[in-house]
Amino acid sequence: MSDVWIRSKEVVELLSSIYGDDQVRMAGRLRAALGTGGIRCQARYATIHRADDQEKRHNWAIPDWVWQVPSGRLRLIDDHFAPGFTHCERPEEQRGELIGVERLDLQVLKFHGPELRNFFQLPEPKPEKSRPIESKASAISECRHWLEQQFGEDVEFRKRKGDFENEALEHFAGRLSGRGFERAWSEAVTLHPKRAKAGRPRSG
Repeated sequence: MSDVWIRSKEVVELLSSIYGDDQVRMAGRLRAALGTGGIRCQARYATIHRADDQEKRHNWAIPDWVWQVPSGRLRLIDDHFAPGFTHCERPEEQRGELIGVERLDLQVLKFHGPELRNFFQLPEPKPEKSRPIESKASAISECRHWLEQQFGEDVEFRKRKGDFENEALEHFAGRLSGRGFERAWSEAVTLHPKRAKAGRPRSG
């Protein structure tokens, strides 16, 4: 089974064949499915709130038990889920990286398409003939400017080159290839040489 991630909008389109326009029932059934671990989900932007600080994650794999917490509402239309843990009835499950967490803010959700189709017994999509993507100069230039903007937002160097590439290929879907990203990256890091290193800079 290949890893094919789909966004909330496509999930709504797929599940509308079962639940119609009933967004509340659709989200409730999907949340229950996510809670069983039958469908994986990631948040492109995750903010982990603790009492005295907050931590940001990118492309964070959401633990299945988070979906079982009573608070918080899954809003597929808004592409957002924000559960709170202050009154969580099962504090023993707040372990590992979520110890002491009071609230999560999860935005730009991505669901594992094949697992979702299998769980809800939806038909497989018809294969489409694909043509190799040829990056145009305009797309490469736009990607370079986009990278420079992303560098400015990632002042703590939390993201790696691979993170930027995944987001760029999704952001410029159909217009930018992997080779095109490499050209844009090479141009962008000339002005940001610290980004040319493979990993994150060491602290201290």
